[in-house]
Amino acid sequence: MARPDRTSYYSLIGNRELRYIFGSGAERVMTVGRSGRSALRSAVSSLYLLGLALVIGCEPPPDDHPGSAKIKAGVPIIVVGSHPDDPHWPAIRGGALRYAQAVPTVRVECVTPSRDTPQALRDELVRVLQRQPVAVCLHVTARDVAEPAALRANLDRIARAATLLITVGVQFDDPRIFAHVGANLPECAELLADNLPGLLTPRRTCVVVHRASAGPSAANIYNRFRSAVRRHTGVVVLQEADAGGGDQAAVVEELLTLYPNAALVVTLDPTVWLEPRPDWEYRLRQANPGFRFATLSAAPPLWGRLGTPAAPGVAAALVGPLDGELGYAAVELAVRAVSGSQSVSRVCWMPCEVVTPANLLDFARRYSAAAGGLDVSRYLAGSVPATTAPGGG
Repeated sequence: MARPDRTSYYSLIGNRELRYIFGSGAERVMTVGRSGRSALRSAVSSLYLLGLALVIGCEPPPDDHPGSAKIKAGVPIIVVGSHPDDPHWPAIRGGALRYAQAVPTVRVECVTPSRDTPQALRDELVRVLQRQPVAVCLHVTARDVAEPAALRANLDRIARAATLLITVGVQFDDPRIFAHVGANLPECAELLADNLPGLLTPRRTCVVVHRASAGPSAANIYNRFRSAVRRHTGVVVLQEADAGGGDQAAVVEELLTLYPNAALVVTLDPTVWLEPRPDWEYRLRQANPGFRFATLSAAPPLWGRLGTPAAPGVAAALVGPLDGELGYAAVELAVRAVSGSQSVSRVCWMPCEVVTPANLLDFARRYSAAAGGLDVSRYLAGSVPATTAPGGG
């Protein structure tokens, strides 16, 4: 089977640290000086190719495996979005279809419920399972995890159909899930913390809102962030607040009212910025005229908040992965699993990046490419010149 191109998973973080991250979640960290970068690029390229060979494998699926016969017969892998308006879904869908375009022998279909309701998702899953797909890649969001009973009921439907299940997005602990593909959010939180010194200029103060009491996953994200912040003595955290399962928007507003001169509010859950209430940001500006925010999502609807290097917006930094790579990796993992590959990872973490006004255009181009040419130009209005906006289909 032909191997499609992959986006490189190495990037410079800051000026001195080079992280090389494999899809399986293993990480190698190398520190280099400015003068050594050219020589290191060649070595990193070799390591990258070796890493892909080890993690993904280069052999074609076994032809004598029953799963291979199903794939050749055109039995689809179906990628299901849980919410039609989720900001990450278009790129996840585009990444899944990009795999199908690169490997024509694999049939991939992407569906989403017509309405944003639990019943609509249940109905969509019933229709999907009636078609007896070889595998289902289910997009799981924070809202899904917040309603575990409904989510488990949907997982049970898939399990009863004896269909291989791979989750994409937010990780959920359930024995019926064969594998998971997502962003390593604790690592993202650490990356954000390590970049705070560069974001907090000239004022060095910030407030932090987290959800550590909401569960082990949220606690792990917060603990990684907090441990990393302690390494930077110049960063002044005025107060941390646990929103738990409560009203995060109210907590943010309260902190900015208590600290009207805080330079930055860090939210480890991006929901308040992705789904803001009417007039909420106006009230925040009244409480703290100069505040900016940083959060753990780099979804396109947030790009316009970054502004430009000459005229920075309300967002100081967004941290997240190329969402298209999640959809691509989920389908690739499903193909390898149903084809009987012996080297299938059960958890595949995609690396995150720090997006700022200075590197937004480069990130947008790669985001579009990873999502199969997704048109993201409308999200860049006011951030970059229209003539340089990435195109797409």
